[in-house]
Amino acid sequence: MKKKAIFPGWVLLGLAFWICDALTTQTCEAFTVQEPVSEPTWKVRSVEQVRETIIQWKTLSIELPEESLEQLQKVLGDDQRLANEPLDVAGESIGLLFQDFDATISGLEQPPNFGDTKSLAAQPIESIERLPVSVQATARLVVGRGLVRLALYDEAIDIMRELTADDVIDPASLYFYRALALHRLVRPKECLVGLNQLLQNENQLPRRFAAMGQLMLADIEGVKPDSLDEIARLMQDASRHQSLSRSGSHVLEIEKSVLAKLDKLIEEAAKQQEQQQQQSANRAPPSSPMDKSRSMPGRGDGEVADRQIGEGGAWGNLPPRERAAALMEMTRDLPPHYREVIEEYFRQLAKEK
Repeated sequence: MKKKAIFPGWVLLGLAFWICDALTTQTCEAFTVQEPVSEPTWKVRSVEQVRETIIQWKTLSIELPEESLEQLQKVLGDDQRLANEPLDVAGESIGLLFQDFDATISGLEQPPNFGDTKSLAAQPIESIERLPVSVQATARLVVGRGLVRLALYDEAIDIMRELTADDVIDPASLYFYRALALHRLVRPKECLVGLNQLLQNENQLPRRFAAMGQLMLADIEGVKPDSLDEIARLMQDASRHQSLSRSGSHVLEIEKSVLAKLDKLIEEAAKQQEQQQQQSANRAPPSSPMDKSRSMPGRGDGEVADRQIGEGGAWGNLPPRERAAALMEMTRDLPPHYREVIEEYFRQLAKEK
């Protein structure tokens, strides 16, 4: 018998990302890659291209303090960072050249005020719009990556949505972080498009991007519509919104979608159970009856109290506690994580009510 995994692959994927993203390209293990099937539609920027772009930005800035110029020269002279961390270099350079944007980057590195995430996302946009046009796209990517790292995936998608590989200094980061946000938002079709774009240049990507891209691809391809796996992921996303103190129409839509999908699963499970009971009832009776007829001991007056479970007994009208109990019965043979996610989801939902 095949042994079941303790945790679903997407949980391990999340842990792997945060570990691998913290490492440099030298410390991540090599990842076996395949040759691309067709010619890539975008190219990884060379060290010289990155350096030349930043030098062009320098001509657009006002007169800089001597200290900032020295820092910028140091950044531009580090070929290893230009090759391995072009987006870090770009963000640092924009901060040196346009000091108003430096405050925006610093703000993203701090834990956000979860009660005011709209202003957290709006502030960088105001700073970006004051930058020269040729700098704005890469600035958006820098901010988008920061929002992804703060688990503000919706805002990250909004700020990176219209960017293309030709717009930014580091196309690999654009495709990677946009696909990651879509993966966490459980949007498989869009995520698959982004991952396929990313992996067109798999042999030239930083190793962590290539490895995580392949893991995300394998994971998101396995998500089936209306499956318990998809429902658990949507619950995780709803819980993320709750932790950010959000309760708007978008969050309500996620919760309605989760409940509708659960209704469908329960209905299918009930039909399957009914079929099994019918099959059992149609089986041949035992060849030898009981040797004695006797009444079974018991107590009570034989009356059964009426129980109100909602109009028509619909699953969608059950109280959260009874709904969760039914789901526990459904998931008793699945990895524990699914039950934990479902329990936590309904616990938070009950608090909102």
